Amino acid sequence: MPRIKEMHNKIAEEFGETVEFDGHELLRFPTLEQLSEASEEDLRDLGVGYRAKYIIESMKILNNGFEPDFPEDYEEARRKMKELYGVGNKVADCVLLFSQEQLEAYPIDTWAEKALKKQYPELYSEDYEELSRNMREYFGECSGYAQEYIFHAARNGIIEVE
Repeated sequence: MPRIKEMHNKIAEEFGETVEFDGHELLRFPTLEQLSEASEEDLRDLGVGYRAKYIIESMKILNNGFEPDFPEDYEEARRKMKELYGVGNKVADCVLLFSQEQLEAYPIDTWAEKALKKQYPELYSEDYEELSRNMREYFGECSGYAQEYIFHAARNGIIEVE
């Protein structure tokens, strides 16, 4: 997460703008229009690495009529999210959980996977989609909240992961 935050901040510094909020100057992440000025090389120079191509290709899709309205159905919304270049299961689940209020979404990163393997061996699968489905079925319609608690507990040594 520190690496993602660093990339986010560098993109905001380079292409975003400063705005005032509640008496403070804040750096706002660039709009699609502002970020469209970036080249793949510009993004690589900011340290985003292989993600530069994904960002550029996704911006092309967004600029060419991709409708950002996501269906209410989780599976349909996830399929739509994955239409963006380079967006896989985890990123789709993160976007759906954190920005689209799809509380059913269960993103699985390294920390979550280790915790699930140790704490829920009967539900564990090495297959992302199967593991995510197992956790959604186990925790129900707000499984995203459970994911956040498990992630936090694993990352901060509250529960054993190995």
